[in-house]
Amino acid sequence: MTSSIRWTRRIGPSLLAAAFLVASFLAGGFYESTYSLLAAAVWLGIAIGAALAPLRRPSLAVFALTGFAVWTLLSALWGPAGPALRVAPLALLYAGALLAAEQVDRRLLLRLTWAACVAVAAVALVALLAGLAPGAAGPDSDRLSWPLGYANGLGLVAVIGVVLSFRERPRLALAGGSICALAAVLTFSRTSLLAGLVGLVVAAALGGRIPRRVALTGAVLLSLSAILLAQPVAARFAAPAPDEGDARRLLDVSGHGRAELWRVAWEEGLEHPLFGAGGGTWARAYLEEQRTTAAPANAHSLPLETFAELGLVGVVLLATFGFAVVRRAGGDPLAAGAIVAWAVASSADWTWQLPAATLPALFAAAALTRSDARVGSTRGLALALCALAVGLGCALHGVGAALLEEGKGRSSSTFLPFDARPWLALEEPERACLIDPGEPAIRRADPSNEGCVP
Repeated sequence: MTSSIRWTRRIGPSLLAAAFLVASFLAGGFYESTYSLLAAAVWLGIAIGAALAPLRRPSLAVFALTGFAVWTLLSALWGPAGPALRVAPLALLYAGALLAAEQVDRRLLLRLTWAACVAVAAVALVALLAGLAPGAAGPDSDRLSWPLGYANGLGLVAVIGVVLSFRERPRLALAGGSICALAAVLTFSRTSLLAGLVGLVVAAALGGRIPRRVALTGAVLLSLSAILLAQPVAARFAAPAPDEGDARRLLDVSGHGRAELWRVAWEEGLEHPLFGAGGGTWARAYLEEQRTTAAPANAHSLPLETFAELGLVGVVLLATFGFAVVRRAGGDPLAAGAIVAWAVASSADWTWQLPAATLPALFAAAALTRSDARVGSTRGLALALCALAVGLGCALHGVGAALLEEGKGRSSSTFLPFDARPWLALEEPERACLIDPGEPAIRRADPSNEGCVP
């Protein structure tokens, strides 16, 4: 039994760090098949671990994320089933990743997470210097975005690497932190750089490196500045402006359309305040209001998108996760700083939909939330069976998503019975309309932009 526990604690961090790296080099884990199959691997790993040795008792944060995933699944009862089942594996991935991270050696996991962040940043820089990095940020953009494919996502990974660098020995910290800092700057990501700065300040304050009086005075001055500048900054943020793909964007405070995305999410939430419109439905509300087929897939704000899709119940579950982490922030200031950086970025971007940008933060959270108590044999068996069921479900969904992404509509329809997209791939829009008349892909496939006409 002791050897099994040691195996779980030592091998587990390597497997979790590997999952983060895999997600990083597969478009950040954004695609449905990627995050679904990663979720399957994590939960099946939990089932194996629970069979080998007693697991640590899940924290309140794990229960909150699991509840968030279950609530997303349940939203298929009052919203369209297809999108709810489409996004639920992502929430299950995060709940499973946090649970798995709580079982392993936290120091080793944080060190490997930091090393993985440095590796991703280093590969991005080398690819840029060698001229091998794909121009995922756009043909007219100088922003560093590969391998995640999204500059702000790569910037967040890099700033988390900077924060975690301060856990290492001075020479390692300087080398790794410099690589991550350079990569972060070259993404020209204002959100990520601001998030990293806030994370470092919070870590310094929690670690006692900033006197409490200084921290309190700074917070008061910042609050007063925010009040005085709120109106002109908000007006400038909401004003339309071209998004420069170079260093000039660092001096630009325009939100590049985010204000409109947030407004739609807020109004959608007000229409369905308690339960929300259903998981994965924000894009539908935006398309319906704007009468367009070209729209972002996400609201660029985790709290607002949660309010729109899952209502106040979803927001409370998300807030419970945050509370469970924050209340133990003093236990590891640098891990807390990494979490804060992710939270700031997620409030103004779609990093939740990028596992490569979220998994490092969850690994840092596990360092704060894990318990030393272990579950009993009966509960351990129940947990193993539940993990097995969740893993198999995510695996089946991942296979269906992979088949769909390859254009195999007939085969994918077997695994995705409530999804209209397989029938669009088969060029049978009538069948797609019967399954889900609100599917945005139907409107995009219709030259008349009418979608499913009654």
